[in-house]
Amino acid sequence: MNENHVKVHVGIIGCGCSGLVALKELLDEGHQCTVFEKSNSIGGVYTQAYQQGELVSSHLLTMFSDFIGNDDSALEKPRMLSFVEYSEYLNDYAEHFRLKEFVKLQTEVKSVWKDHSENKWKVLINNGREQIYTFDRLAICTGVYANENMPTFKNQCLFQGKIKHFKQVQLYEEFIDKKVCIVGSGESASDMILAAAKFGKKAFLSIRNDHGFIVPRYIHGDRFGPADLDTSRVHHSIPRAWGVLHTYIDMINSLVKSYLKCLIYQGGKSNDYDKVRRAGIYMNLKQIKTSNIWNTFGTKNANIVEALVKYSDTCFRKPGIKELKANSIVFEDDSEEYVDEIICCTGFRNSFPYIEQSDRADQNLKRIAKEAKVSHNLYKHCLHPDLADEICWIGFARPALGAIPPLLELQARWFALLCS
Repeated sequence: MNENHVKVHVGIIGCGCSGLVALKELLDEGHQCTVFEKSNSIGGVYTQAYQQGELVSSHLLTMFSDFIGNDDSALEKPRMLSFVEYSEYLNDYAEHFRLKEFVKLQTEVKSVWKDHSENKWKVLINNGREQIYTFDRLAICTGVYANENMPTFKNQCLFQGKIKHFKQVQLYEEFIDKKVCIVGSGESASDMILAAAKFGKKAFLSIRNDHGFIVPRYIHGDRFGPADLDTSRVHHSIPRAWGVLHTYIDMINSLVKSYLKCLIYQGGKSNDYDKVRRAGIYMNLKQIKTSNIWNTFGTKNANIVEALVKYSDTCFRKPGIKELKANSIVFEDDSEEYVDEIICCTGFRNSFPYIEQSDRADQNLKRIAKEAKVSHNLYKHCLHPDLADEICWIGFARPALGAIPPLLELQARWFALLCS
């Protein structure tokens, strides 16, 4: 740290992975920080999500650059951490860098506004009593998983079963003896449909259009390690004689090899792994024009394929939902199925109610907050041109394939330098 750097007081909203790394980087530059976390623990969504879940990026690429954690095998044998393990990693990170003393848990931010007379930012919090803090800069680190995006269905009020967001599911065993419809086709939907197929009576996967380009968590089981070590667009953009067709030629090649292996070594009988792998390739090839490796949406989880292949007697793919009845769903193809629960794996939406609904924030700040909901509107996905470096949105850049933490770590480090 340069002793000549300016030292400012920074308020950080949220203490998931983005809030923690923002705190660490700002402290490294000598700034004073206070973190506000609404829940009773650090770690964000990973402390609240379904406990049997796994990351879709390996800990080699997900961990921060200056802390490997307590798993010595991370560099030699990368793997996908469970949500529980990643929560423990974040807790270890906070303890290693002594960050917890700067965090105020069970403290909700109610309002944020600019006091132009002081040229300072004001933050109204509630932790049982209301209090106003004053800051020079703000870092908004609530992340992309804070607010559920729930769809509405025609005649939804008639449905007597349960409709909930996947974030409300804690254990897969909740699906036992139930007929469940999973809405969506992302990573969470992929996990949920396999769980519903395993534990439930019947499972339906409702997808309106195409699923994302399916990339399994591991290459060939786990023989060649996590798939995210081989899904960089830089790698796949390397000039080759066949150009971008190289990726698809690889898929055809994999199919041929799989069938030859089956004929030569397995007496013509396919094992479950080969069936699932081939089905995944077919699913990708079938919609290659509309969903491929170059799109902005990918499904980094092949559980969706395993569910449809291994549980084909009780697990079915369906189109979008047309309407609901008292105990059933009518799909866009006019088929009707009786279900007990609808689990919406429809993602999250960015929202900043402490600015948008604040009676103290001016209209200009509310406009900026509305624009910041889409990270593409921000410079480097984190700074609004009208505010320069006064507020930084850290952790809202989400890659189609790859991990979020390395991106938000660089954003946090840059913001810390801008504050200096």
